Amino acid sequence: SPPPSGATVRPGLRVRAAAMALWWRDLLALWRLERSLVLGALFVSGPAWAVQHAAVANYPLAGESATRAGLLVLTIAGSVAASAVLALPGHLGRQLDPRRAPFTPAARASLLAAVAAGLGLPTLIAVFAGGSEGPLRLVTQLLAASAGAAWFAVGLGRRTDADRTTYLWWLLVLCGLAFVPSPGQPLGALALTALAAWGTSRTLARARRLP
Repeated sequence: SPPPSGATVRPGLRVRAAAMALWWRDLLALWRLERSLVLGALFVSGPAWAVQHAAVANYPLAGESATRAGLLVLTIAGSVAASAVLALPGHLGRQLDPRRAPFTPAARASLLAAVAAGLGLPTLIAVFAGGSEGPLRLVTQLLAASAGAAWFAVGLGRRTDADRTTYLWWLLVLCGLAFVPSPGQPLGALALTALAAWGTSRTLARARRLP
């Protein structure tokens, strides 16, 4: 809605407000239309903590091995959050990326990734609390999974149709990356995040030019 008559709103503030509104709109759409996916993304943190805690306490795992286990558990359990984002295009259609929105396709791509990251954050916290080390490595792994979910949600260049099946290959790459020691894992995860962000932005920019 427009500001009151005579009021002045800084352009940056307007963009941030619109971005938060769209991010919240996405979450509300998922809650109303795919509530089971949202609840699953939140409740999977419990089993993720249990698996990580059991592995650390019983094997036992420590140091690099505990970190690798945490990355693997986070990737597998976090796929529930990704599946929620992959469901967005089917429900929102052309409103997935409103053409009149006051931000670029790159900003919209980051918002889609932020939806996945927000839903996956409880799992990250649970895995870390379960005994995983390397919190920064967990964060980079979640960023790569979230950015990939946004990319596959818009269909890898095919307008805005979710490509759910192929996302499994992205998860397999991330699972393999979990076994790469530092600094290879965080650098690889950041590279995948950048690739996915570029791909999502490119797809959305192309979709905006279509009639």
